[in-house]
Amino acid sequence: MIRTAAIAVIGAAGAANAGIVSFSATGGHADATWSIIAPPTSVGSDDFNDRMLRGFAERQNITLDNDLILGGQRIAAGTTVNAFGIFWDPRSGTTIQGDIRFDTDILGVATTFSELAKTDPIAGLGSVTYKDPTLRGLESNRDSYAVAGDTLSIDFRASSPGDFIRVFTAVPTPGAVACLAAAGVGAVAIRRRR
Repeated sequence: MIRTAAIAVIGAAGAANAGIVSFSATGGHADATWSIIAPPTSVGSDDFNDRMLRGFAERQNITLDNDLILGGQRIAAGTTVNAFGIFWDPRSGTTIQGDIRFDTDILGVATTFSELAKTDPIAGLGSVTYKDPTLRGLESNRDSYAVAGDTLSIDFRASSPGDFIRVFTAVPTPGAVACLAAAGVGAVAIRRRR
C-alpha cells in the first residue's frame, strides 16, 4: 500500500518545523504513519513504541565552528545549518520506506551512534533528553538512506529501541521562506476545494 501525506508550512505557526516540508511513503508496514511534532521530552530508547515516523526541528541557524564530517560528507566550518531529528520507534520489528523533503538542500546526515553523540552538543535541544543506547542511529546491515538535493529517502527496519537520525540542511534565504509559505497556502486551498 502506498500512502502520501503532505505537510504544508504556513506562516508563523509552522516556523518551528519550517524545514520539514513533506513525507511520501513508498512502502513498509500498512499502518505506519508520519507526523511533524514539537520537540519531545526524550528520544533514543523506547519513548513511543508505535508505528509513527516522527520529525522535529532541533537547533536552527547553527554556525559551525569546525568542519563536521558525517558519513564521509564534509560540512565546512563557518557554514550555517539547521538540524532536524527524524525517528522511528516501533514496539516490534517493522519497516517504513519513503521520501522526506526539506525546504533546502541536505548537507549531511548523522546516522551512527558516534555521529549523533558528536552532534548532540551543537544540534540537540536543551529541553530534550538524548538517550544513548548502543543501537541509537541506524544499523548498517538493516537500514539505508539516500540524499538527493532536498530529499532524504529512507528504508528503516526497526524494533526496540528504534532508529534515530539527525539531518543537517542549508539555512533558507528569506525569499525562499516566503515562497514556501505561499506554496503551502496554495496547497491547502487546493485541498479544501476538492
